[in-house]
Amino acid sequence: MLSVELLQQFEDRIAKKQKRKPAEVIVGNFPKGLETIISMYGRDNHQIIMNSAVMPSVNDVELVATILHEGRHAYQWIQINNPDKSKESKELLNRWKDEFLNYEQELANQNDPLYLNLAIEVDAVAYAALNIYNMTKLQLSIDPKMKELVLQRQEEIKKTEDIF
Repeated sequence: MLSVELLQQFEDRIAKKQKRKPAEVIVGNFPKGLETIISMYGRDNHQIIMNSAVMPSVNDVELVATILHEGRHAYQWIQINNPDKSKESKELLNRWKDEFLNYEQELANQNDPLYLNLAIEVDAVAYAALNIYNMTKLQLSIDPKMKELVLQRQEEIKKTEDIF
């Protein structure tokens, strides 16, 4: 299992590519009802919180993909709060903002189709899968309910992003 220090190094590199302040990577105990969640991005304190109960059972590629995914949420939140510096469309930023502010964790826990179609989740999955593939040539498993949206978003990301 990769150390928190190494995961922080990945986050630091991702943040540099995305021209943002790195989020702090920490390990914590998740509350009841979130026992199976690998990680979360805490926008209020700009942290990527890894679930101490789940982390040991996650392979190294998945851990890096998780950091890429949560780091992408950090990117999204910064873009939302700095729209004048963002390369994302105002429409997308407004959608991301609405989704952040109205996020329903229970939908995420159940992989509900409403959750899987959130623009913030499609973007984070697309970004993580694209970068993992470029680094390792491994394909991440993507829920079929969101795969088409993820592939579309990957094409958009490739045109504007500096990826690994």
